[in-house]
Amino acid sequence: MKQSKKIFLSLLFLLLLNYFSFSQDVSDITSLLSSEGKVLYGNEPNSILVIDYPENLKRIEEYLKMIDVPPRQVVIEARVVEVKLQGEHSLGINWQLFAEKHGLEMGQFRIGSSEGGPLEQMIPYKSTYYPPGSTQSEDMEEPFTVTVFDENINVVLKALANSLKTNILSAPRVTTVNNRPAEIKIVKKLPWAEPEVEMTEQGITVTWKINFEEVGIVLKVTPTITEDGRIAMELKPEVSEHVGDYKLTVIQGTTQIPYTVPIIDTRSADTKVKKKKRKRFRKEEKNYFLF
Repeated sequence: MKQSKKIFLSLLFLLLLNYFSFSQDVSDITSLLSSEGKVLYGNEPNSILVIDYPENLKRIEEYLKMIDVPPRQVVIEARVVEVKLQGEHSLGINWQLFAEKHGLEMGQFRIGSSEGGPLEQMIPYKSTYYPPGSTQSEDMEEPFTVTVFDENINVVLKALANSLKTNILSAPRVTTVNNRPAEIKIVKKLPWAEPEVEMTEQGITVTWKINFEEVGIVLKVTPTITEDGRIAMELKPEVSEHVGDYKLTVIQGTTQIPYTVPIIDTRSADTKVKKKKRKRFRKEEKNYFLF
C-alpha cells in the first residue's frame, strides 16, 4: 500500500517600509518561486504576499534584504545662459578651442586655464613706482590677478557678461535617483486658435478650438554614477522658439476669417558625457549654455 505524502505551502507577508518598490516588474522575484508559488500585491504600500515552500520564501526574503538599500541620488543644477553674439563673435564661442588654446581673449582681458589648475583672469594696468615720480623702483606693483576656481562658474559668466550681452534665463535644480531620468523644463505656453468647420443644411458653421504650444528649453538627463565617482550623463537638450506665424483664412458664408498658426523652430541634441562639472548646449545666433 502506497503512503500519500502531503507538502503544505507556506504563506508569507512581506512589508517593506524602506526603499524598494513593487509598483514595477516583479520578474526577479517570480524567478525564485517554485512552480506552485505565487506573488500577490498586499493592501499596504510597498508590500507583497508570497505563497510558496519555506525554502523558496527564505531565498526571496534574502533577495529583498539585498536589494532594499537606499539609492544613490544625483543633484543636477543647470545654468541656462542666453548670449547674444556681436561682430567678431557671430560664429559662436568655441569652448573646445578655448580648452585647446588654454585661454580666451576678451578685448584687453584674457581668461585662461590649464589642466588641473584654476582659471586666471589677468587684468593689466599701468605700472606704479615708488616713491611717486621715480622711474625705477624695486617696489613696482605686480598686475592685479583674479583667480577663479574650477567649481565656481559664476565668475566665468561674469566675464562673459562684460564682453558679450548675456542673460541668465534660469538656474533650475532637480534631484533624481541613479539611473533614473529627470527633466528640466523652462517653457511658456503659446496659445493659438484653430478653426473647426462643420457643414450643415443651414450652411457652414465655424467653431474655434484653443491650442497651446510649449516654447522654451527642455533638458532630459539620465545620470549614472560610475565606480570611480564620476557621473556619466545622457543629455537630451531641446530648444524651441516662436519664429513667426503662418497666415491662413477660413470661409464662413461670404466672410473670410483670417487666423494664424505659429511657426516653431526646434533644435535638439542627444549626447553622453562623463563629467562632474558642466555641460553646455549651443544654439545658432543665441548660445544656451547648460552648466
